[in-house]
Amino acid sequence: MSKNQMKFDFQSLKVGDLVAENTRFPNEYKKYGVIVQIDKGKYLDQVKVHWMNYGSFWTLSDKLTKINKHEEI
Repeated sequence: MSKNQMKFDFQSLKVGDLVAENTRFPNEYKKYGVIVQIDKGKYLDQVKVHWMNYGSFWTLSDKLTKINKHEEI
C-alpha cells in the first residue's frame, strides 16, 4: 500500500461487544456474536468473534455491526 493511502477505522470495537454480521449474504449461524480478541493491524482491523452455536473466527471489522444496548435485537 502506498504512503498516501488512508486507513479507515470503521468502528470502535472492543472485547466484549455484542456484534451482528453485516454482509450482503449473512450466514444464518453467525447472527449474533461477542468479540473475544482484537488485532489492530497497520491497514486492517481484524477481530475474533465467538458466534453463538457456531464457533470463534477472525473477521474484518467492517463486516460487523455493533449492537448497542438501545437497539432492539
